[in-house]
Amino acid sequence: MLRYFKTLLFFGLTLLFWPRCFAQINYSKYQITSLTQDDGLSQGSNYFRFEDSKGFMWLTAADAINRYDGSGVKVYNLNKYFSGCSNLQQGYGFAEDNNSNIYVGSDKGLYCYTRRTDKFRLLKIYNNAPDDVAMPFAFKNDKIWCFNRFYQLATYNVKTKEIKNEANVLLDSIKAIHVYQNIENIFYYRFPIMDNIGNIWLVGKNLAACYNINSKKLNYLFTDNFKINKLLFFCSAYDTLNNILSVGTNDGVLQYFSKIGIIKHIVNAENKKLGIVNQIAIFNKALVVNSKIGVGIIDVDKNKFQKLLLPDGKSTRALNQFYFDKSGRLWTMDDGKGQKIFSFKEKLFHKIPDDNTEFSFQFGPGVSTMAELPNMDIMFQSCWILNNKNNSIYSIKKDNSILLYYSSSTDKLRNGIWHYNPLFHADKKFFTPTIFFRDSNNILKEYPRLLMNANITQLQDFVCLKTGQILLSDATGLFWFNPLKSKISIANKKANAFKINILSNGRIAVSYLNKNMLLYKHTDSSLVELQDILPDVQSFYMQEDIKTKKFWVGTNKGIYVLDNNFKTVQHFDANNGLAGTYIYGLLLDDEGNAWCSHQRGLSSINGKNYTVINYDKSDGIQDWDFNNRAFYKSTNGTLYFGGINGVNYFKPPLKRKVFYNPEIYVDEILVNGKTYRLDLNANLIEKLNLNYWQNNISLNVFVKDIESSSSQKIIYRIKEVSQSWNYLTNKAIINFSSLAAGNYTLELGIVDKFDNKEIVQKIINISIAAPLYGRVWFWLLVGIFSSAFFFWLINRRKINKQQRHLKEQLALEQQRNKITADLHDDIGASLSSLQVNSAVANQLMDKDLLRAKAIVQKLEIQSGKIAEQIGDFIWSMKPGKEAFISMSARIKNFANEILGATDVNYEVNIDPWFDTEITDATLRKNIVLITKEAINNAAKYSKAGNIYIQFTKEKTGLIITVQDNGVGFADKTIKGNGIGNMQKRAIECNGIFEIISNDRGTTVKLVLPVVP
Repeated sequence: MLRYFKTLLFFGLTLLFWPRCFAQINYSKYQITSLTQDDGLSQGSNYFRFEDSKGFMWLTAADAINRYDGSGVKVYNLNKYFSGCSNLQQGYGFAEDNNSNIYVGSDKGLYCYTRRTDKFRLLKIYNNAPDDVAMPFAFKNDKIWCFNRFYQLATYNVKTKEIKNEANVLLDSIKAIHVYQNIENIFYYRFPIMDNIGNIWLVGKNLAACYNINSKKLNYLFTDNFKINKLLFFCSAYDTLNNILSVGTNDGVLQYFSKIGIIKHIVNAENKKLGIVNQIAIFNKALVVNSKIGVGIIDVDKNKFQKLLLPDGKSTRALNQFYFDKSGRLWTMDDGKGQKIFSFKEKLFHKIPDDNTEFSFQFGPGVSTMAELPNMDIMFQSCWILNNKNNSIYSIKKDNSILLYYSSSTDKLRNGIWHYNPLFHADKKFFTPTIFFRDSNNILKEYPRLLMNANITQLQDFVCLKTGQILLSDATGLFWFNPLKSKISIANKKANAFKINILSNGRIAVSYLNKNMLLYKHTDSSLVELQDILPDVQSFYMQEDIKTKKFWVGTNKGIYVLDNNFKTVQHFDANNGLAGTYIYGLLLDDEGNAWCSHQRGLSSINGKNYTVINYDKSDGIQDWDFNNRAFYKSTNGTLYFGGINGVNYFKPPLKRKVFYNPEIYVDEILVNGKTYRLDLNANLIEKLNLNYWQNNISLNVFVKDIESSSSQKIIYRIKEVSQSWNYLTNKAIINFSSLAAGNYTLELGIVDKFDNKEIVQKIINISIAAPLYGRVWFWLLVGIFSSAFFFWLINRRKINKQQRHLKEQLALEQQRNKITADLHDDIGASLSSLQVNSAVANQLMDKDLLRAKAIVQKLEIQSGKIAEQIGDFIWSMKPGKEAFISMSARIKNFANEILGATDVNYEVNIDPWFDTEITDATLRKNIVLITKEAINNAAKYSKAGNIYIQFTKEKTGLIITVQDNGVGFADKTIKGNGIGNMQKRAIECNGIFEIISNDRGTTVKLVLPVVP
């Protein structure tokens, strides 16, 4: 009875819960994205994945651990990420503690990633085992739970750091943990799993076990069922939400409902035998398997099998390593090529054909024409119908149907659709221009040869007016078409008419190729031209917002918004956020917002605040490029845009489902090119304290959202510099160069392209110290020292002035003494001689007149010499700049007085330096007297024909030379008073006196030291 009751309970629970859970997600609709080495993965084969509590996806590879954030991949392969251990390469299993630290298994032991430091360290878990293999699989009660090749369970307590062996499970040992050594026993398909109540489920080759961490009890499963015992187990997965253990076998899937102890064996799906199931994953009771019939999702209750296909329609049988992330996306490894990610969440835009269906339009460049049937179904390319109730699509074309290449226009007044051939090819009868009408009963009526008879050779547009009139545009002009009379007449002959845009109040805007758009007023069968619209702009399409009295125009230069008088109000192009500038289609939704297709996808413009949203492939657009004129708004407000790979349709407003909260993340901070704080995770840094030379800062930032980071942008600003935001992509490097000293507040955040709201998420305070010269106390010290130095200079100047005055007094006293001595020696002796001779002359005046006369003549000569000597003394006492006659002039005058009356040729060359720089009175006097004595001697005794006088200044000293070409000294030993005086004066000047005399002449040379 108990077994019978359990069976009834099992089926009751199955009927109650399973269909509802499975129906939560439509697994028949999915999109596939890839994560490859092009996106940053270090390797294309990733056998283990783990989504942590912070929103990162961790993936193992043979060379490193990879962390995916949605914007990019960080590869942990550098030594700086590992503290005191070798780099982690191939990882085996993941676990996370309550501090968000990550634990990764390896053949070296257990690697611990500390979130705060962004670094790994290595722990030894199994000290007594044959090797160091440790593989984590769960965290419970402050313990990281691990197992090894021998299914020994051990724990590492993250608080006490205690390592403990917990239990030994008797399952077949794993020969090796390397991928290529486990072909028959791939252990990572049956990793241990811990449920919410502390049961650890383990599956071996043909035996399963359950170990409870609280009771320490170990039970083995399936031991009493002979049929099950004969099965081989290949993989396992545990549904923690519904407590169901699923085991893939060589004959389908075994399910063990742990709460009621019931076993279910799933052998077939849709009457097809599953066979070997070697991979399995569970999410909300969606059972994903890799089986004989392919990779797919089993609906157990309905016995349905939804096959998963790649974008090219091929089976995903080669995919393996299934893993559901928290949002319900299925991650699979495309071995060697990275990850294939299946998302079962509906994208913003419906798309025909879907990426995962085998349907295609099978002709032409996608979808270029569409129209609405009377029952509100939508027709594409005149032969494919989209059911507006269930979104199914079917074809009405027949083999060799001539409608295959035709365009369509809706005629609501006649309750049908017009088909027409837009192009004429004269050399192909098959393309003869033709008009058809399809009524509500799907009956076609043909209007043959009307276009040819009217010489319409390149039909561009076909519009049914509310009045019932039909207007055609062609390369040759505009034409009226009357279906009742089967007649076409000319409406306007302006060439290259392109698109006819219907407006209110009987107005029509017609675009022309390479011409301005023209506004017409139509009554009956006449068109009255009113005005040009947007002169000098190639306009294509116009939509009227009657409520706001605005007109939206699609052009080759973006979107223009015009007022009621057709004056430009706004213009949108690449300069203000519009992704594409060459507009292919333009529609207004029921809220007055504009939607446009172009060469860079699809965009919307809010009709009130003019914010722009650009949609890309991640949002579900059919492709980047859309087709010209392929757009339509249905009666119920659904918008359709056709492109090169199909059609998108949607009914605004769009409702976006978001699972993850995007977050700005700082991955690295560099200061002057070096990592700032190696001991701390850059994302935790809130303040930078820097010296004044540390003013070049770089931040590596990204938006963390593993599902939809591409829809986010990074914003940042320094509040002290600017209140405006800077916008970057979802991954960028922010650089600040040569920041001045001061305090800065860096704000970082994100802006979602769907709501355009700037959200600040992180603030980093930056403090750059001022240099010494930029601090107050420095300038106070500078002021104090400058003042002290200034006063010291003043005092020093006073002291120097006093010392200089004292030296001048001493020099003056010495000069006076010298003058006194000179006057006493020279002038005094001469005066004494003059006095003696005067007395002698007076005595002889009466006695011997001749002798007295001779003495008087001598007195005259002596008095002249005394006068000359006194003059020399007076001249030498005056400084050079104050003297009436310079030194050179005085010597030249003397030479002229002595030699001018003789036949002697003489030359005087004196360096001007002597006149200005020699100011010492004694030196000036001695130079002049020595020179005069030498000239006088040469004139009297040399009998020379030439005398050369030269004063030069050289590095060795001052050189004074008096040279003649006379007879020289007959007796060099003879020295008169003159020579003695010259030598005496030379010594007084600290100079060297030299006389060189021979039969070729005499040279008197005086060498004096340079005057400082």
